[in-house]
Amino acid sequence: MVNSFTDLVLLVGMNPLPNYVVASHFLQKYPHINIHFIYSQDTGFQQSTKKYAENIKNTLIKNYCCPNSTFGNFISLENVENAKQIKTQFLSFLKSLKKNTVLHLNYTGGTKVMGTHIHELLHDQTDRCNEFSYLSPKTFRLLDDEGVFLSNDLRESVTLNFDDLIALHGFQRIPKSVNPSFDAAISLISNLIENGTLDSYYKGTGCYKRNNFSDSKGELIYSGKKLKNKYVCSETTGGGIKPVIAEGNFLTVNNSLPVEFQLFAANGTLKDDLPSDADLKHTIKFFDGDWLEQYVFKTLSEGLTNVSVDKNWEIRDPEWQKINPDLKFELDCILLRGYQLFGISCSTAGNKGLCKHKGFEIILRTKQIGGDEAKAVLITILSEEKARALQQELAYDTGSMSSILVLGINDLKKSNLLDKINKFIGI
Repeated sequence: MVNSFTDLVLLVGMNPLPNYVVASHFLQKYPHINIHFIYSQDTGFQQSTKKYAENIKNTLIKNYCCPNSTFGNFISLENVENAKQIKTQFLSFLKSLKKNTVLHLNYTGGTKVMGTHIHELLHDQTDRCNEFSYLSPKTFRLLDDEGVFLSNDLRESVTLNFDDLIALHGFQRIPKSVNPSFDAAISLISNLIENGTLDSYYKGTGCYKRNNFSDSKGELIYSGKKLKNKYVCSETTGGGIKPVIAEGNFLTVNNSLPVEFQLFAANGTLKDDLPSDADLKHTIKFFDGDWLEQYVFKTLSEGLTNVSVDKNWEIRDPEWQKINPDLKFELDCILLRGYQLFGISCSTAGNKGLCKHKGFEIILRTKQIGGDEAKAVLITILSEEKARALQQELAYDTGSMSSILVLGINDLKKSNLLDKINKFIGI
């Protein structure tokens, strides 16, 4: 049981999320505590973490209406690997405190050297500090030095929205125009999935073939004029030219779109009056794979409880913009259980190598914005055998079996998808 204390000390490393969670937990219990941040200076051989301390402070002020007086010292360390310097600078901080100050040290963040030596220094000063804690990334509970739990699962009491989560890590969301939702088409695709006939969208006469909508470099065509030249003359037979005709479930999906987005006439020929290039782009992206993102979002947002669900996030780091204004990354779908992030990427590529590339990217991006607690999901249309093999490869290459889930075509049925996701997020 945590004893009464007046001041909370946080060690700030490259992942600010645990510090925010710990501070939130104690502010809920003890609204009048003071909070101090110990961070590293930028000295050329070590990166400053002061910006993360400031991000924690600003987010706490926003969500808990903390006065500025809640936040005491920002203590910088010149060398986070030098025990003597760490102790000297921390002792200077201790001497500046009032005599009746009682500290609680949470050593989840920072470097191992910081945590070890500051903990050692405070351990002998029982008049100053008699409580230590660590936030477990496995149980999401606070533990003391004896391994005794000091809290319940903090995902149940500490929640964040997506904007605050990325703000903690210094990222910003890029405003995006709202994409059209093709609900009728998603319902048709959902039926194909439930009936086990999704393959018919990609296989057979008149089905969707990416090369019919892409140029010589493999890039999708978003110009109606170029599409007509490409699509109508894309198949040759003998000495003549045979235009491609959309048929079967691919044509049915096209016909279920709003009229202004349809590319094909009822007989399967490319329409003379194609949509505007802007609308045509939405349709082609939907045909090519956005349908999977929309299907996954609809299924999860309707079927998951006690989890926040969002989609289509473009994220940037202001620091990146100084180097390249176009640097950004996207997340197809995002889940938040309390403060734990689950990033989801969707791929309709039939090539395991292309899917693996997306797997590496979603693992990296979720860690960047969600910290070590974050997990990644890659949803594909690969066979069960290839999906399981890909999960093993990604787990081996990243060193974590529990942080990545790969799903294949057999996992897309609504009940299967919800069951797999629920188990992965621990609900």
